[in-house]
Amino acid sequence: MTMKRVRYDGEELIMLDEVADGFIRYALALGQRGGVDVVTVPTLTVSGASQTVQIYLNPSIHLSSRPIDEPQDDRHPTAAFLAELELRSAGVETSLSKD
Repeated sequence: MTMKRVRYDGEELIMLDEVADGFIRYALALGQRGGVDVVTVPTLTVSGASQTVQIYLNPSIHLSSRPIDEPQDDRHPTAAFLAELELRSAGVETSLSKD
């Protein structure tokens, strides 16, 4: 499985491809609404250990990602994180459709 480095506030975070894509989609939806949120994101350390990072999202935050080849860590909680982002994104999109 592929991984990505996501650049946030000058720091690069290592995420599974699906996590990075879901995180950036949510940040985009939130930014379009002008919303803010704190998201606990599953990431990996350079040595490959699982960790979580709390990230503050707001419309002025700039994110970017690039693919990398790193071994996948099966302990990485991808499914739960993606399900949470789907729920959050649905709430943001519902708010957008009401405006």
